[in-house]
Amino acid sequence: MELSWILFQKILSMVLMLAIGYVLVKTKKMSTDQSAALSAIMLWVVTPCIMLTSLQQTFEMEKLKALLYLFGAVILIHILFIALASFLKKALKLDTVEQICLVYSNGGNLIVPLVTALLGKEFILFGIPFLVVQTTLFWTHVIRLYDPNTPVNLKKILLNPNILAIAAGLILFFLNIRLPKPALDLCDAMTGMAGPLSMLMIGMLSAGLDWKKTLTDRRVWLVCFGRLMAFPLLFLLLLAASRISAQSVLLHQAFLVTSLAICAPVAATVVQMADSFGSLKQAELASAVNVLSTILCVVTMPLLIGVYQLLC
Repeated sequence: MELSWILFQKILSMVLMLAIGYVLVKTKKMSTDQSAALSAIMLWVVTPCIMLTSLQQTFEMEKLKALLYLFGAVILIHILFIALASFLKKALKLDTVEQICLVYSNGGNLIVPLVTALLGKEFILFGIPFLVVQTTLFWTHVIRLYDPNTPVNLKKILLNPNILAIAAGLILFFLNIRLPKPALDLCDAMTGMAGPLSMLMIGMLSAGLDWKKTLTDRRVWLVCFGRLMAFPLLFLLLLAASRISAQSVLLHQAFLVTSLAICAPVAATVVQMADSFGSLKQAELASAVNVLSTILCVVTMPLLIGVYQLLC
């Protein structure tokens, strides 16, 4: 359980960063609207640097095999999650944004500092399958949920900075080409900004929430329970039954990265897309679930990773 304790301490430190963002807005040093600037920096600078630096390592067939296993597992679990959320939408009369919140976790920005702390930055590589699948689904499945008549925009997917950085990084990875040291140092420095920037952004958004309404809204708690406990636990049970992660030490560590991503709180992208394609009410709900699930994951993620260690 030592891993769970390290994870708890790291997530708690990140939630304290969230509190700093909250205080900055409440003391009028910054405004909630300024969180959009941090979001842009994350999208266009920090995350691409994360992808490039994670792929700056020696190519090995064992790593490629692990990546292929992860891609298959991530695709299958997202199909299952989407089907389950669709069923629950009818059974529980979920709003579209509630359905989306159940499926999509913050498997990018939040996971990078956690993986670095638990396993080392070289294991960020195994977060790539999750990021590629979710990025694709955001611009296909999520868009269609808001408007079924919206055509799939391949340009949005292929020109996404994360996908472009992954494509460039994979070429360098397979060819065993190293970036010049100044460029690599830049990417490493930007990677270190992922956690703090992400938490500050969420903290700034939290300052605009009606906390009394959020904490008394049963729907918010229901979605948080599904996103943080029910859906991840289903994945862990299926993974334990398959015994894939027990085949080698590398696969066990690789699936730990995927498990962290699946156990993570609601993705910040869900809030951004609700703001762009949904109603004001949906954007407010997405923000509430995003912030509350981020706070609650201090407890839920260490517990679930403890389950991973016991079963997988």
